[in-house]
Amino acid sequence: MMVFLASGVESGMPGYNCDGEAARCEVLLEYFNWTAAAEDLDQDGLDDYHTWRCKKFAEGFIKKDGTRSKPKGDGDRTTDLDLNCLNNAYRWALRKKMIKTNPIEKRVKYRVPSEVKHCREYCLESAAELNAVAGILISSHRSETPGWQLLIEGMTSLRCDEAVQLRMDARANEAGGLRAEARTPPARRRMKTPAARYRPKPACPPHAPRRPWWVSPIGIQSVPLL
Repeated sequence: MMVFLASGVESGMPGYNCDGEAARCEVLLEYFNWTAAAEDLDQDGLDDYHTWRCKKFAEGFIKKDGTRSKPKGDGDRTTDLDLNCLNNAYRWALRKKMIKTNPIEKRVKYRVPSEVKHCREYCLESAAELNAVAGILISSHRSETPGWQLLIEGMTSLRCDEAVQLRMDARANEAGGLRAEARTPPARRRMKTPAARYRPKPACPPHAPRRPWWVSPIGIQSVPLL
């Protein structure tokens, strides 16, 4: 079991975030010693892992500055994410005919569904709300960058990590570039070349240095004309 869990991410194991899956694999490998057969794992064994994981979660982790983090929550959601990763490993092993059954496919979730908060419960409901929030952010120099980023994300439907990759000097096959044949967003949601409805025009305020990024953590670099 250790083999497919450790190598599954690199070998095409299903997962939305390979880096996150790899980190969870390390935690899983820390607990499971794999002395028993992979197909012998049951809900009782998952309950034992849940107890261990919640205790480890409550201890926090050491940050880069040497201080210990303060965990938020009780560890139930973290346990579910770990077991999702483990289930992906089992599915991958089943596909590769390394095992005959997936014993945790119908496992019990530890996070109570009614306690889950979804982004849609807090999202903006109209363009008026979007402009109002962006106006508040842009009114202060300290929050000006996220204000413009909010407008860019509203215009392009991008995620935060995608928006900060946009460049004014991008080619058609790079983040921020526009395809010559179309000015509408691409059909595929996750693309390295997100196209905006309107071609951005550099418009840097006097206090901001001119750089090719649409937005940057150190301040407004280039702002599109919305």
